[in-house]
Amino acid sequence: MADEAEGVLDRTMVIFASDNGPWINYGDHAGTTGGLREGKGTTFEGGVRVPFVVRYPPVVPPGTTCETPCMTIDVLPTIVEMTGGHHFNETFLTDVEIPVTNLVGAENEGWRLAKVTLANERVSLSQGGVLWGRGPDDPTVLDRIRSLGCDDPVLRQRIADLYTEMVVLRLLNQRVMSAQLAGGDPGPLSSIRKAIGDEHGQKAMALVKDLEGPSTMLDGHYPYEEDEDLWAWGHYFSRALTIGGGTSEVQRNIIGERLLGLPREPRP
Repeated sequence: MADEAEGVLDRTMVIFASDNGPWINYGDHAGTTGGLREGKGTTFEGGVRVPFVVRYPPVVPPGTTCETPCMTIDVLPTIVEMTGGHHFNETFLTDVEIPVTNLVGAENEGWRLAKVTLANERVSLSQGGVLWGRGPDDPTVLDRIRSLGCDDPVLRQRIADLYTEMVVLRLLNQRVMSAQLAGGDPGPLSSIRKAIGDEHGQKAMALVKDLEGPSTMLDGHYPYEEDEDLWAWGHYFSRALTIGGGTSEVQRNIIGERLLGLPREPRP
C-alpha cells in the first residue's frame, strides 16, 4: 500500500500557490509583493504575479528555481481535489472583446459591484446543506448523530456546541433574509454568516467521523462521490470551506472594519 501511494505521488504534480497578490491595505501580515506595484484586487503585477512551489520528482529536481512566468489558468483544469473531484475545471476564453454596451453599472465602479456580488454569493453558499449548500443539512446531521449514539462526555459537549451553532446560524439567516426583503444588500452580515457557517460545516463532518470511530477509515473509496458516500465525501470536501468564497481571515477583516468600526490597517 505504501509503495502504491509513493508511486502515485511520484506521478502527481503538487502545486502550492496563492490565487492573487496580498491585500496591501491589511498590513504586513497579509504578505508582500516583493516590490511589484499594487496588490490583490488590481490588475497590476502585484495583484496577479505570485511565487509558487512545485513538487514533481520526475520532472522538477529538488532545489530548482525557475523565473519563467506561467499562468495558473493553464493549470487549473488539471487540478484534482482531495475528494477526487474536478471542481476547478474551467473553460477560459482568450482574445475575447466585450463591447462597452455590455458594461454593468457605472464605469470605475467595478469593485463596489464585485463586493455586492461576493456578499450575495456568500448568502447563497449558506443555504441548504452545511457544505456551501451541498451535503447534509442540519436536521440530517442531527439524525446521523442520534443514530450513532454517544456516551463520551467530551463528544457530547461537542454535540451541544454544534447544536448551539445551528440555532445561531438559523437566526443569522433570518436576519440576512429580512435585510434582503427590505431592499438592502446583505453586506458584512454575510461575512459573519460565512465565517461561522464554514467552520460549522467542518465541525459537523469531523464530529460525525469521530463518532463513527475507527471503522470510518474503511468507509467510501477514492474518488469520493456525494451520492455514493455522503459522509466520507463531505469530510474531505469540508476542508475547502474556509478557503473558497473568501477565506475566514478575509471575512474577519470585513467584520472588524465594516461592522465593529475598527481602523483599517495602513498601507505600507
